[in-house]
Parts: sequence; C-alpha cells; structure tokens
Amino acid sequence: MPIYQFFATTPKAMEDILADELRSLGAEKVKPTTAGAYFEGSLETAYRACLWSRIANRVLLQLSTFKVASQDDLYKWVQKLDWFEHLKPEGSFAATMFFADIEGHPSERRVQLAMEELGFFSTELKVLGTYRASPFRKQMSERSA
Repeated sequence: MPIYQFFATTPKAMEDILADELRSLGAEKVKPTTAGAYFEGSLETAYRACLWSRIANRVLLQLSTFKVASQDDLYKWVQKLDWFEHLKPEGSFAATMFFADIEGHPSERRVQLAMEELGFFSTELKVLGTYRASPFRKQMSERSA
C-alpha cells in the first residue's frame, strides 16, 4: 500500500491537539507546525482523518516539493506535475485547494511575486502563518557568502 504525505489544517494553537488526534487515527511521522500538522499514511489513513477528525479543517495531499526562488521556478515546477493523475479533463477545478510551505517571508519581494502569480489563478489566497527560520539556515548562508 503506497504511503503519501499530507497536511491537515487547523486553527492556530490547536496544532498539538491535532497531532495527537492524527496519531490516534493511524497517522505516522506526525509533525505539528503553524496552523496544522504534516503526516504520512495511506489514503485510508487520510480518509479516516477526514471522516473522524474533530480538530482538522481540511486534509491536503502533498503532490510535490520544490524550491521556488522566482516566478519562473514556480512555472517550471508546476508544469512538471502530472495534473491528469489528480484531475480529470471533464471534471471541475473549482473545489481544488493547494497548500504551499515556502522558504521566505511574505514581506520578501520574490515571495510577493510568487504569491501574486498564484493569486492570479486563484479565487482565494490565504497565508496560514509564518514561523521562524532555523538558525542553521543563517549559518549556512554566512558560510557560502
């Protein structure tokens, strides 16, 4: 049975409670973060979380992970996704929701441009939250400079 990566959304300050609940529903490698929790499991696990979770608002399937430093990067990686694996040409795209966990802050110009680009194709664009970068990242950028 294939194992998938998911993200379950929840109101802020409920992340640890959500993580405990996801574990009780069979989720593995649960990692709470701002406004939700990452977890792994089968599709059955995700369905169970959708059906029985009292804390999660939504359960999102992670389609891919990639770094975006510019609008061009965003286009390149989105075009590489096999959309037909997830969407049918005769189906509706209206109820589809995407979750992006990005490196960068909404105040950075490159992030603003990428968000603006996403907003052009979306009816709603919401920042769930931000979290402090690891100090290790600062050390690595200082070493490479």
